[in-house]
Amino acid sequence: MSTMQPAGHKSFGLFTKEDFRYDETDDVYVCPVSHRLKPRRFHERRQMTDYVADKKICAQCPLRAECTKSKTGRSVARHWREEALEVGLAFTRLPEAHADRRRRPHLMEGSFAHAANHYHFKRARWRRLWRQQI
Repeated sequence: MSTMQPAGHKSFGLFTKEDFRYDETDDVYVCPVSHRLKPRRFHERRQMTDYVADKKICAQCPLRAECTKSKTGRSVARHWREEALEVGLAFTRLPEAHADRRRRPHLMEGSFAHAANHYHFKRARWRRLWRQQI
């Protein structure tokens, strides 16, 4: 997956998630120095698992300054459907997908504006779906 961090993010210049290798058989991430990050925290609502390195091992790592600024060690988050997200992101990078996003304002947004201006749908977003049935 591509790094999708805002400009000025605190991890700028550090290792990204792509620098870590995911071992599916053992369900661990392997860092560039071959240390293992084990699953520690599970987020039901976000459907993510945090993989955390051992604090003592991370403190002695020679690449610590390039990996993390945290006192507790490095962690990497993985979505439960990471493979599907990677496939979806790969599709969004295609030229055809870029062309579709460029066409959307002319096709879709224009039809929404037409409905709002000519058919009294200006306040449709404030109503409930069952009230909008014709």
